[in-house]
Amino acid sequence: MKYNCLFKYRKLISIIIIILLCNGSVSLSGSLFKNDIINFEERPILTSFLLKNSGFGKQYVLNPALFKSAKLFKKSITDKYFIKAISKPSFEIMNLGNSTSDDLMRFLIKYNSSLDLTTVLNIANLYIEESKKEGINHDIAFCQMCLETGFLKFGGIVNIQQNNFCGLGATGISEKGEVFSSKRLGVRAHIQHLKAYASLEKLNNHIVDNRFRFVKRGIAPTIDKLTGNWALDPKYDVKIRFLLNRLYKNMI
Repeated sequence: MKYNCLFKYRKLISIIIIILLCNGSVSLSGSLFKNDIINFEERPILTSFLLKNSGFGKQYVLNPALFKSAKLFKKSITDKYFIKAISKPSFEIMNLGNSTSDDLMRFLIKYNSSLDLTTVLNIANLYIEESKKEGINHDIAFCQMCLETGFLKFGGIVNIQQNNFCGLGATGISEKGEVFSSKRLGVRAHIQHLKAYASLEKLNNHIVDNRFRFVKRGIAPTIDKLTGNWALDPKYDVKIRFLLNRLYKNMI
């Protein structure tokens, strides 16, 4: 029985590799890896693709080792490695994010290990859910939250009890910002405020951002336009870009 099973998997692996080599569905040109998106020598555990010589020259093919375990023999696993290997962060606010809630949780915990995991995962899920409802890139929104709150350390004029994750209305000691009754409403207000800057589209949820009406709609479709509009910090967009790049590096 053991040998029959082994022969079955070997045959299946051979068929899959032959098909992939023929149609080039996972063949990756060297140019895709010129920026060392994945370094196969330094990160052997992530070697989902191997460089092989074939009749078509050197090509990247799926590592057969992925199919040795029943857990790894899943399309979702190989897709996950492939998608993350070639993904780069988008700087368009009205766009799709690529990170998962686990990605966001690991990123936040990396810079603030004192946080409760359940709380972090809840906030990560809220950002993905609320961003999706309004068409906002949750990668950008989450990184902006990390910047505004110091990775949820707060410490400024806004405190954690306010559920204000982007400094809405916080202009000084006398104006400590908006207060929201729940984390979800706080995240929703952040997302709505971003949409006000990035788009002319109507909100899909009932408005909870009290400062939405003060924004000149559509003046910041990309991160760089937030500088001078959302914040006066001349390096505001640079800081968000930096965090985005760190998030994506952490995802690989």
